[in-house]
Amino acid sequence: MEETILSTKHIALAVNEELDLHTRLIDNLDEHVEVTDSQLQLINNIFVFLSLFSFWEQRVRRRLAMLNKRTKGGCSCLCLIMSVIGMVVLVFVTYMLIRYL
Repeated sequence: MEETILSTKHIALAVNEELDLHTRLIDNLDEHVEVTDSQLQLINNIFVFLSLFSFWEQRVRRRLAMLNKRTKGGCSCLCLIMSVIGMVVLVFVTYMLIRYL
């Protein structure tokens, strides 16, 4: 009878050690899951930011494409260049008049 009790005691101690080991492993796994979860949340936030940036980039590209289509048909670009040259000449003439008068 004593041998049976001692044997049961040794088995119970071995089971207890095994349970302690499993508890430590589960705690360690839980810590790793938390770290991985926070990393995934960070990556998700980065993807959300990049998708918003991509949305705005696509919107700007569409507007530039529409502006490009509008300016191809007429002489808008040429008119803009001539206006800039005219303003530069006007500023130069005004400067010369002020300087010498």
